[in-house]
Amino acid sequence: VTVSVLYWSPCSMASEVGKCIGRRVSVMTGDGRHLLGVLKGADQLLNIVLEDAADVVYDAEEPAEIVPCGALVLRGDNVIAIGAVDTAAEAALDRTQTRFGGLP
Repeated sequence: VTVSVLYWSPCSMASEVGKCIGRRVSVMTGDGRHLLGVLKGADQLLNIVLEDAADVVYDAEEPAEIVPCGALVLRGDNVIAIGAVDTAAEAALDRTQTRFGGLP
């Protein structure tokens, strides 16, 4: 199995997240969700607001599915990681070949 991370540039601290406002970001949550969207706001507790958000749903047998969510507000205690998306690399990504069965 080969895993390629094409568009992950982590924002390591809450102060760094402010630099990503207005950019497309990738967010991993404590409940295992992978969200993509435009970061519209964040505070010192890492509560964030995403616009044009989508939930990327992975499956071991089927291609990754993008489920539009619209606008989302996420509590900071549920945000595990957030990073800026390289939109050129994301556009080149073939999600029909993306499978993920979860971690053991």
